[in-house]
Amino acid sequence: MVNFSFKIEPKSFYDFLCGRVKVLETNLISESLFKELVRKDFKGFIEVLQNYPYKNFLTSDDFESVRNAIDKRKETEFEEFSKFGLESFINVFFKTQEYFLLLKKISLGNVIENDFTHLLFESPQSLPTEFTECFEELKRDYPSYLKPLVVDVYYLNFLLRNAEQTKSEFLLNFYKSYTKNVILSTLMRNYNFVKNNFISEMNFNKILAYIKERLKYPEIVSKFKDFLEFELFLNESKGLYSEEYLVESYETLVLDTLRETFSKGKYLNEGIEPIFVYLLKLSNEASLLQKLAYALYYGVDPKEIPELEFAYE
Repeated sequence: MVNFSFKIEPKSFYDFLCGRVKVLETNLISESLFKELVRKDFKGFIEVLQNYPYKNFLTSDDFESVRNAIDKRKETEFEEFSKFGLESFINVFFKTQEYFLLLKKISLGNVIENDFTHLLFESPQSLPTEFTECFEELKRDYPSYLKPLVVDVYYLNFLLRNAEQTKSEFLLNFYKSYTKNVILSTLMRNYNFVKNNFISEMNFNKILAYIKERLKYPEIVSKFKDFLEFELFLNESKGLYSEEYLVESYETLVLDTLRETFSKGKYLNEGIEPIFVYLLKLSNEASLLQKLAYALYYGVDPKEIPELEFAYE
């Protein structure tokens, strides 16, 4: 049964896990090693993985085996932490996106049967309201440029509400920053679409209005009311969000949030926060490795992957 109701215990409850995290972090791949990985071929990539816990899940040297090994290492560690009463916490902060994407697939007519969809159809009142409201809204006849926002906004609202429930200033600040940069990158991407005549300025304004109406923390969009004001905001943010650097900057905003959080996390030693940071690092590492494995196996230049830009710094 999928459960989204978690409880944060007193700080001392997590002492053992905080100590465990310090050990587990030694098995994460460093930025310096990523800088070496992007210059290897697929065989060399696998050889590096053999020096980390991924070796326990590798069954062959093909892409599917590598992809599965990366996933299984992450899921196995999630399961270990779940044994300490963190299953619902992990569901909320590290698996929820999967469930929101399921809503989108179901709304498009896909038939999916699992514990989550059983709750959605048989007992929707037992699910957090963000899921049911998102599902109902996905049934509406929104234009194609607006529909992807429905899932994003409800997902972000869900994360923000649950971050508040942790009573952790660190987690809440992370998700506020994460939300700001997800929304900002969405607007910058659509700004680029306007400039390339894929959508109109009026379409952009409808996107902006939807975000203002639905987002729980709309502070970032309070700075501008339409396309022209957003363009002015970009022009006033030269060196960070300017049009000249638009393509490079909007795709790495969320990664910048993660890196800043990882840096701050070095100084956390008690409570749920060090555990959260470790699980965030593990998830990010798995995502980066999946993208890099695909690039190396299929002959794509890793420089084309925005999330790996740091490896070329």
